[in-house]
Amino acid sequence: MTPWILIAVFVLIILLAAAALILKKGKQQKPSYKTFFIMGITWLPFGIVLDNYGLSAMGAVFMIVGLLNRDKWEDEPKWADLPEDQRRLKMILIVGLTLMLAAGVAAFFLVAR
Repeated sequence: MTPWILIAVFVLIILLAAAALILKKGKQQKPSYKTFFIMGITWLPFGIVLDNYGLSAMGAVFMIVGLLNRDKWEDEPKWADLPEDQRRLKMILIVGLTLMLAAGVAAFFLVAR
């Protein structure tokens, strides 16, 4: 039963990536170095706690990249200030990530039996 859950999660990830690419339509976006820093300070301790040195290393890299580019940090626009297409994309990503989280929790409880 577990392989079907993994396949479903993989297909969901592929569909979300395709939706993001379709909605983006070739628009270039500058990297958010503040987000890199936040990802780094999140991944680093998780990697240490989980004894996953790859996760810790990636967290350290993200954190360093974010800090080295601190002068390029920008404040994110408010939801009301976003264009309609960006709001739609963010909603798709939020819903998709929530569904993937729910699928992961369900898979964990099904496998843990």
